[in-house]
Amino acid sequence: LRLPTHQRPIVLSAQKPDLLGHLSVQENLRFGFNRRKGNADYFDTVCEATGAINLIGRRTSQLSGGEIQRVAFARALATPATWHLFDEPLTHLDRESRRRITHWLKQSQRSDPRSIVYVTHDIAEAMDLADDVVILGDSGIEQVGGRHTLMHWLSNQDTGVNLLACSFISDEVSEG
Repeated sequence: LRLPTHQRPIVLSAQKPDLLGHLSVQENLRFGFNRRKGNADYFDTVCEATGAINLIGRRTSQLSGGEIQRVAFARALATPATWHLFDEPLTHLDRESRRRITHWLKQSQRSDPRSIVYVTHDIAEAMDLADDVVILGDSGIEQVGGRHTLMHWLSNQDTGVNLLACSFISDEVSEG
């Protein structure tokens, strides 16, 4: 079954985001939201929490790489969907912005649960954000678990290990 993009149950925010250049920042932010009849209060909250609210009056051609990523992430968060897939959505943001946004996302997940897969190379970000983390290495899945399990596993690894953490944010609280 082929569904139009706006009817698909999944929303993606990628490491290399793609905004619609012919639309303003505000129009980009409202793109998925308007097609799926989202919650207006939640939309405003997402724009505020991600800092996208400060970019509303601008054209996409006027944005830096980090600002583009911020708008794309906010657009994905504000779009109602069954699944949200985030692939390194905050890579181009400074550490403090990333921390603030992931903290807000974790808090909002508690009050408005949705299915989110969040891929990151930042183990600390994954463990701060997710209830469960899957660590992938060169040979596949290296470890699965909550914060305590992963802290123990990581403490026994060589410093040169290159890992990709996939965080599954759910409405259930695990051992973390």
